[in-house]
Amino acid sequence: MGLDIALGGGFHAGGGDQVYGIGSSGKTYLTFKTAGQVQKHYGNDACVIVACAETRLDKGFARHAGFCVAYEDEEIAQFDTQRQVMGWPAFTPEEVADLKLQPGYVGIIRGANGADLLEGTIELMRDVGNSCQLLIIDSLGALLTPDQDKKEVGDRTYGGSSGIITTWQNKIYPLFMMDGAAGVKLELTVLGINQARAVIDGGPRGPKTRPAAGAFSWTHAQLASVELKIGETLYSDASKTVKNGHEIKWEIRKGKAGTRDGFKSTYNWYHIPKEDPVFWSNVLAHGIEYGIDAVTELVETSKNLGVLRTGGPWLVFSEAGQDVHKIQKGEEFDSVWEKIAHQIANDPDLDARIRMECLRQANLVVRYR
Repeated sequence: MGLDIALGGGFHAGGGDQVYGIGSSGKTYLTFKTAGQVQKHYGNDACVIVACAETRLDKGFARHAGFCVAYEDEEIAQFDTQRQVMGWPAFTPEEVADLKLQPGYVGIIRGANGADLLEGTIELMRDVGNSCQLLIIDSLGALLTPDQDKKEVGDRTYGGSSGIITTWQNKIYPLFMMDGAAGVKLELTVLGINQARAVIDGGPRGPKTRPAAGAFSWTHAQLASVELKIGETLYSDASKTVKNGHEIKWEIRKGKAGTRDGFKSTYNWYHIPKEDPVFWSNVLAHGIEYGIDAVTELVETSKNLGVLRTGGPWLVFSEAGQDVHKIQKGEEFDSVWEKIAHQIANDPDLDARIRMECLRQANLVVRYR
C-alpha cells in the first residue's frame, strides 16, 4: 500500500514502469504480485502478457506470488508420472481442476532474440488495445541483440540491449500518445524487470553504484523506476537462529505522472517453499505465511494515515469520515491489530475498502477498471 501511494496510486496505466535491483531482491515476485492484483480486480476479464527473455515462466513461483497461471495438460501428466515413480497417488479430479484454474487470460511471448521479442510486444499493443491490462517484460537486461545472436560466445559486442530498447521505446511512444479506435487511449501498463549491475567506483569500499542494465536506454520512457534492495534478516524465533525472510527496501528512483523520485520505505518478505506443482487452494489457505506480507504493511499504512485507529477497547475503521467498522480483540488474538490483520487476510471486500480509503486519505483518485 505504501508503494502504491508513493507511485500515485500504483503502477501506471498508459505507460511503462521499471522494477530493478540486485539478485534476490524480489523483482520478479513484486511483478507477479502485481499481475495477481490484476486478476483479483478484473477476474475473468483479466489479461496479462509475459514476454520471457530469460527463462520460461515459473508457474509455481507465480502462483505463490498470487499470479494464478494454469498448468498445461502435458505438464500435469508429467507431474502425475513423477508422483507414480515416488509411489504417491495420482491427482484427483479436484486437484486437476485446481491446477488448470486461471482467472482471465495469460499469454506468453517468446522470440529468437531480443528484437523479435520486443517486436512481438509492439504487435500486441497494436492489436489488443485495452482488452489487456498488463504487459511484463522479464527481463530487459537479458534481451539478446541480433548482433550478439550472430557472434560466437567469445566475440565482443558493443552497446548490448540499449540499441534495441531505444528503438522499441521510440515505436511505443505513438501507441500511448495517439487515440485508438473510437478515440480510446491505450491504458496498458508495461512493467519491465531489470537487473542492477555493480560498478566499482575506485573507492576503498568497493561497489557504490548499481545502475540497471541497459544504461539509460529506457530512462526517458519510464514513468517510474523502483529500485529494490535487501534489508535486515527476519527470524522466526526470539533467539534469532532460524532465518525465515528479509526486509525489502524500495525507493522510487524516477517518478512522473503522479509521483516523484525519492520516496522510500520497506516491506517484509518471507521465504517461499519450493514445490511444483502448486495448488491454488493451498496458496489461498496460507494467507501471509510467505512472500510479501502485504496485510501487515497495509495495517501499518492504515494506522499512519488514520484509517485504522484505536478508540477505547475498540479498533475503528473510518470510511469517508464515518466509523463503519469496530472490533474488539477477543481471546484468540494477542492484540486488536492482530485481529484486524486476520480479518483483512480473510475478507477481500474489507481489504479493498481499506485500500481505497488509504488512497482517499492520501488525496489520490484511482480507477482500477
